[in-house]
Amino acid sequence: TLGEDSLKAGLAAGLLGLALVCLYMILYYRALGIVVVLGLSVWAALLYSIISYLGVALSLAGVTGIVCIGESLASATRARAIAEANRGVVWWTAGVHPHDAASFDPERDLPAIREHVDAGAVAVGECGLDYHYDHSPRDRQRVAFSEQVGLAAMLGRPVVVHTREAEDDTRAIVTDAGRQGVRGVMHCFTGSRELARAALDAGWFVSFAGIITFKRWSDDDLLRLVPDDRLLVETDAPYLAPVPHRGKRNEPAYLPLTIARLATARGTTAQRVAE
Repeated sequence: TLGEDSLKAGLAAGLLGLALVCLYMILYYRALGIVVVLGLSVWAALLYSIISYLGVALSLAGVTGIVCIGESLASATRARAIAEANRGVVWWTAGVHPHDAASFDPERDLPAIREHVDAGAVAVGECGLDYHYDHSPRDRQRVAFSEQVGLAAMLGRPVVVHTREAEDDTRAIVTDAGRQGVRGVMHCFTGSRELARAALDAGWFVSFAGIITFKRWSDDDLLRLVPDDRLLVETDAPYLAPVPHRGKRNEPAYLPLTIARLATARGTTAQRVAE
């Protein structure tokens, strides 16, 4: 859990300070001091219980690491700072999202992404195609996506892919990426079974988020299609919090809710899916 070491250090310092205050109260105020010490002891016990409960709750969520997505070079820089401050717990990626493809400049952006990868970024992306919003011209989206896949092939890194209503072009680029030996993740996947099969044939993973818990979700056959060894579950935080937290800020502690829904669709247990 993020901040666990800091929490422990803060708790230790707080208990030491409390002990010194108690000693001072007893030495200088005697009977009154003892009463105050008893009150402080009850307060400390309550605080410790709350902290212990939160620690157990986070542990039960099974979250041991976080990949912080850099969907732009600016956000990749912020994600890198978070990862470097929490080594072994947080990792980061670097890429250019299809929404920003209109301003993608391969001579400027590819070296910047490569610099992140050389520094430790675990994947290229989030990149891909989004023909639903069309915030960038589709031809520019295809160029940015293909260029980043090519960089991933050169660097031996996987790609994190966003796709929405761009089935044919996504399938073509993913299939070509597979031929180049590039592996990746179809992130927060809501596409067709045909596209999922193409990704699986390319050796990729398919990842599902909290959207599969929404009432409008209807494609449980897709949830059953992905084999165990290619199946991922994600938050897409801060978006797409699973039911009953829909509309709130998403967070890793909610992952068990998505896992439970996935397990129901696949006719298995949440523990099996989590493994």
